[in-house]
Amino acid sequence: MSTLGSMISQTLRRVQPGQQVEALTLNGAYTAGATSLTVSDPAGTILPSLRPETVIGIDLELFYVQAVTGATAQVVPGYLGSLEANHADQTMVYLNPRFSQFDIMQAINDDLNDLCSPDNNLYQVGSVEIPFNPATIGYDLAGVTGLIDILSVQQKQPYPIGYWIPMPKRKWTLTAGADLTDFPSGYALRINGGGYPGMPFQVIYKQQFQPFVNLTDDATTVAGLSSTMYDLPPLGAMVALVAPREVKRNQIDSAPDSRRATEVPPGAVMNSIAQVLALRQRRINAEASRLHQLYGQQSGR
Repeated sequence: MSTLGSMISQTLRRVQPGQQVEALTLNGAYTAGATSLTVSDPAGTILPSLRPETVIGIDLELFYVQAVTGATAQVVPGYLGSLEANHADQTMVYLNPRFSQFDIMQAINDDLNDLCSPDNNLYQVGSVEIPFNPATIGYDLAGVTGLIDILSVQQKQPYPIGYWIPMPKRKWTLTAGADLTDFPSGYALRINGGGYPGMPFQVIYKQQFQPFVNLTDDATTVAGLSSTMYDLPPLGAMVALVAPREVKRNQIDSAPDSRRATEVPPGAVMNSIAQVLALRQRRINAEASRLHQLYGQQSGR
């Protein structure tokens, strides 16, 4: 099983290997929207780094620190568009995180959209059953969201046959952007051939991946990724996060300016992620081939 939280951890291990991030812990639970929070620093070495203008990350939320009194900080919750939320006692509090969990979640969700593009041609597979009615030509695909394309339409055969028979493409037509009054989903499926009254037909379709919202969201049940695709969003997020920055060896903000010209020349960032881009593309091609092998011949075209 893979969750958003585990994907974020995987991304962090790749973009900042061996680097330590200053972190405290919450001293007491935090209630969403509160403008103050208290932290704990058992070693007493990191607390001095908590000062006004610090940005702190707790779970998927960012806070802007306005003032500090002892171990209590006055904060602006939901900073930079992150969502206000409750946070449990002893949750990690990261100070000025180079890559916050909120930023990584956004990068992962952006990558999920990119994976569904025509160039990459990845998707999850959904299905819906609709009873056939001889008096009806157009059917609403109720409950279907993020539709990309239809893989096949199959008609259930009556007893004693009982199995599903694919309908040729010429016997059905899909219209996107249909009148919402008659087709609330926005998708209208027209059946141009006959069927068996009361027997269902099944629509199997390509569907977009869904965005993550919570750290505990499951990659399969929430996002729609198959188990073989779990490595793809962290790879895409790594590229998106590192492109405007530097990986460990090339991070110019961790070294004096004198190193920049000789040790971190122009183009070092793109060179550092070139292999990641190549690996990501190979993996996308492999997963697209896997989907084509399973579903590529089902459209009836």
